[in-house]
Amino acid sequence: MQSNRRGWMVLITVAVCGLLSAAFGLTLGTNVQPRFSGLLFAVVLGPMMLFGCAYYPWSALATLGWVRYLFLLNPLTFMSEAMRLAVTPGAAHMALPLLFGGLAFFLGLFA
Repeated sequence: MQSNRRGWMVLITVAVCGLLSAAFGLTLGTNVQPRFSGLLFAVVLGPMMLFGCAYYPWSALATLGWVRYLFLLNPLTFMSEAMRLAVTPGAAHMALPLLFGGLAFFLGLFA
């Protein structure tokens, strides 16, 4: 039974991350002119990946103190942590209320 519940949690997490990434991509794509697409990748998406917990877990930012809370302004932080939770549940990750609250907030903002 526990395995079945875990499967649904993974499915919901992946679906919400997919919806959020699609909504974010559509938001950026409709607000940026095609001639600035190269600039979009250099100025927006590159730093988002670097500061979006894609390469390191949220728990590793504890050494930064209060600065780590600036990373919560990045929707990729919540998507990375949600996928990390789905794929490696035993690893340290963000608290679930903060994680799902951030996903819901950004999904509501961009959708």
